[in-house]
Amino acid sequence: MLRLFRINAGLIQEIECPTDQIFTCLPEADWIDAHKPDEQERSMLAQMLHTDLPESDEMEEIEASARCFVDQAGIHVHNLFLTQADGRHNTVSVACILQKERLITIRDDDVADFRLLRLRARRGQVAARSPQNLLVTLFEQKMENQADTLEDLHRQLEGVSYLVLAILSRTRSSRYFRLRLWFSCHQPWWRACTA
Repeated sequence: MLRLFRINAGLIQEIECPTDQIFTCLPEADWIDAHKPDEQERSMLAQMLHTDLPESDEMEEIEASARCFVDQAGIHVHNLFLTQADGRHNTVSVACILQKERLITIRDDDVADFRLLRLRARRGQVAARSPQNLLVTLFEQKMENQADTLEDLHRQLEGVSYLVLAILSRTRSSRYFRLRLWFSCHQPWWRACTA
């Protein structure tokens, strides 16, 4: 699915475009968000960019040279975004192609940061002067989300730590268990495997 946005008077606005006319609307978009693009949409974007779009396995490359590079299509930044599903945290790779006149984001999964940015854009709450500024706004949203997640995980870890230490302090031989726990956490991994 392709979602198109334009910068109008310093704010991001979604472009309402019928699905059958999406190709004619592409040139007026300042941000093209491709979420699970099908072959026809990938072909349209490749034709407009004059280059091939990155495949899923290419977006997940961990080599620094594959995550950020410049070619004739623009500046490519492949980045991981944090998601949460079923109480577990995962990462989703997002390919960002920044050109002078537009930003293209390509992703295979739903990401909360994109949903929130679209919601804020519909309400006229996302200020941007250029596609470059929009990419910075997207990364700021990502960092806010990661900071909130890290705070939540820290609170959960504090709760678990309190429970473990409370249980250990109540046992009759708590010194033994504390020592054993300390040694299990501080001994090299190969000793743990040979014990």
